[in-house]
Amino acid sequence: SGSGGDKQILASDTVSVWINELIGSPDEAHYYQLAGLWNASHPDVHIKMAVMSHSGYQSKLRVALATGQPPDVYLSGYADID
Repeated sequence: SGSGGDKQILASDTVSVWINELIGSPDEAHYYQLAGLWNASHPDVHIKMAVMSHSGYQSKLRVALATGQPPDVYLSGYADID
């Protein structure tokens, strides 16, 4: 039996993050690098980063929202989502 202060991690949580950015831009590599740094220092919470091109991003996001399968976090201009 463990003491009240013991914490056992039973499973890793994954947080999906979608970012609307230009594929191949310096920012794309930066986002993946940040996710990698987070994942290395927080083994119990994994960030699954998806950097997507502007083309089709809004449509993909709308479909994900409508089907109840959105990412946990997404970056987009607030005017882009109706």
